[in-house]
Amino acid sequence: MALHIAVFLISDEIVVEYLKLSAPGYMLSGIAAAVLVAILALTSFQPLRGRVYAGRGRFRFFHAGLALGTLLLIAHHVLGSGFYTDTLVKQTLFVAAAVATPVLLVAGRRLFPQRSALVGGSVRDATVRAADRTALLAGLMALAIALAYALLRNVGT
Repeated sequence: MALHIAVFLISDEIVVEYLKLSAPGYMLSGIAAAVLVAILALTSFQPLRGRVYAGRGRFRFFHAGLALGTLLLIAHHVLGSGFYTDTLVKQTLFVAAAVATPVLLVAGRRLFPQRSALVGGSVRDATVRAADRTALLAGLMALAIALAYALLRNVGT
């Protein structure tokens, strides 16, 4: 995310205007999404998580809500800017990827439930491992989507 901002700041002077409160709404959505990603990351650390959320269920509920909110803000940012979604085909592919991401993450958790009892580890250790796998999968999906759109940017479909 910081790399995304830095590269654009270096390569295009107009980006400074997009960081102001007078920027278009889709650019403000990108800034808000960046803030939410930081909040998601910070409140995921165990010591802080225990202070912010009362219990694992509340953490998962709010974390999932913030993650979906972040996804919606990112979608507004990407579709609104039109830099990478300048055709109907690219817009359709992006919407399909944005919808598929949370669906696949939830399906993955259902298909591969925690196996703490089978492995002999604690529930907390299994939960942390599952969260790590989910975060890694989400990150890889985001990276794959970003790479695909970097390639699609140069395709005139």
